[in-house]
Amino acid sequence: MLAKGDTFVVSLLCAARRTVIEVGAYQGALTRLFCHMAERVYSVDHFKGDADAGFYDEAAVQTAYMRHNADSIASGRLTVLAMDSIEAAHTLSESGVTADLIWIDAAHDYDHVRADITAYRPLLAKGGVICGHDAMPGKFDGLIRAVDELLPGAIMVPPQVWVWWPGMPGAGSQQ
Repeated sequence: MLAKGDTFVVSLLCAARRTVIEVGAYQGALTRLFCHMAERVYSVDHFKGDADAGFYDEAAVQTAYMRHNADSIASGRLTVLAMDSIEAAHTLSESGVTADLIWIDAAHDYDHVRADITAYRPLLAKGGVICGHDAMPGKFDGLIRAVDELLPGAIMVPPQVWVWWPGMPGAGSQQ
């Protein structure tokens, strides 16, 4: 669940973005915001949860997600990829999808965050931003470590959002 301040930051990040890839959607409340602000949204979640967030009643979570996003699905603005995040990245890549904004908020441990950043970063369109949620020192240190290692210069925006784009100060040669 996003804090009020995080929702504001995400709204600013979404401004003027045409295509969004959301990795980790839970019940789809943020998906709804993305769909209101972007022309095209690809939302990725296996709807099972994980060791950090807890494991979900898959049917109940998917029902809530569909309720929040039925209009965007019907309009064709939203494509839901109900699968593992790495499998979805391959599917999107094979389809030639790139995005102006990639939001990563799936599993929060080091290995999964590292794998998600590695899989989705090649899908970032020129001028795009890759960002995510739950940058919480002391709780998700593995997430912060993966972001710091793979996205040098990434900034942490309180309360819990992290943001990176190629060419940003501190990004070094990893463009």
